[in-house]
Amino acid sequence: MGFQPDLDTPQGGRYRPIRAGPLAIRFSANRSEIAVRILSASSPPMDESKQSSNRDGRLGPRYDAPEWAWFVGVEGMQEAAQAEGWSIEYRQMTAGTMTASSATADCAGIGLMEERVSSRIEAVGETPDAHITVTLPWGGSRIWLNGKWSTCHGFYVSEPRGSIHCLAEENIRALTMHVPLSLLPTSARPELASKDESSRIQEGWVEAPPASVERLKRLVHETTHRLVPGPWQVEQQSALIGALFASIEESVDARRERDQTSRSERLRVIRSARELIDAHLTEPIRITQLSEHCGASVSKIERTFRRELQISPREYIQARRLAAAQRELKRADPESTTVARVATDHGFGHLGRFAGAYRAQFGELPSETLSSN
Repeated sequence: MGFQPDLDTPQGGRYRPIRAGPLAIRFSANRSEIAVRILSASSPPMDESKQSSNRDGRLGPRYDAPEWAWFVGVEGMQEAAQAEGWSIEYRQMTAGTMTASSATADCAGIGLMEERVSSRIEAVGETPDAHITVTLPWGGSRIWLNGKWSTCHGFYVSEPRGSIHCLAEENIRALTMHVPLSLLPTSARPELASKDESSRIQEGWVEAPPASVERLKRLVHETTHRLVPGPWQVEQQSALIGALFASIEESVDARRERDQTSRSERLRVIRSARELIDAHLTEPIRITQLSEHCGASVSKIERTFRRELQISPREYIQARRLAAAQRELKRADPESTTVARVATDHGFGHLGRFAGAYRAQFGELPSETLSSN
C-alpha cells in the first residue's frame, strides 16, 4: 500500500499496535534489524516480553526508547487519543490517504508525544482531566487552535478538560506535554487556578522569547526520544517543568510590563544596573547579579536594555569595557605598557577577541592606539 515508516525514527523503539480501521501497523527496531508487522483487526497483540530491550546487544539500553505507532486514516488516531484520556474527534479535511505516526513516552508522570500527520485535519473535543496540556508546533508547522494561528515562538496551554478546536496544515509536526496538576510548582498553582485575571496564566497561546520556546521544544523532543531509565527520570521531569514555566514566566513578565511598567521604572532599572556595572567593570558580571541588584527578572532587564539603549546588557558591558581600555591606551606609555595587560585589566581574557572587538568599535587596532602616543 506504499506506506513507509519515517526513516529518521530513533533506533531501539518499541511500537504498539493501534487499530486503524482494518489495519494496524507495529514496528520494532534495534541496531541490527527492522521488522514490520501488519495486523488484521482480529490479530492478538504482539507479546511485549519477546521484544528485546537491549538496544546495542551489550548491557541494555542507555535510554528508554519511545513507543511508536503508525496510522492509516483517522480512526486509529482517535482511538489512541481516547486511550490517553482525550475526548476528541478527528476529521480528515483533504482528499487522499492519510498517514500519521506518533511517538509517546512517560517521563516520571509527564506524558510526552511527537506527532506527524500527512493530511490536513480538524480536531474537536476536550483535553485530559487533571492535567495541563501544552501543544508546541514543531519544525515550522502551523496550527490554528481555538481561534488563532500559531507563531514560531508560541505554544498553547490548555487547562484540564479544556475545549479544543484545532485545524492542522498538511504534513504537520507537533509536540505535546501532559503535565499532572500534582507536579506543578507550588508557586505556579495559584496562578493557574486563580480567578484574578491579572495574575492568572490563562488558557491560550503563550508568546515567549523565541530562544526560550526553542529550548522547550528541543527538550521535549530530546526527552521523548532519549528517556533516561529508572529513578534518574526525575531530573528530566524537573528540567521539563523548569523549561515550561521559564517560558510562561517570561511571557507573563512581558505582558505585565506592557500593561504596568512605566518609562520611569525602566530608567530605574537602567540606573541600578549601571551602579553595579560601574563598581565591577573589570570583574565578571552575570546577568543574574544584575537581576538581584535591580530587583527585576532576567527577562525584564534584557527587554529594558534593548528598549531604552537598543543593546543587550552584555553588549553594554562590553562597550563600557572597550571605552575604558581605549582611555587607558591613549594615556599609556608605549614603552612600558602592553596591549595584553590592558586587555586583561579590563576583563578581556582572549587577546584576539579583544583586538577584533576593539577594531570593530573604534576603527583601529588597540596597538595602533597605543603606538600613537
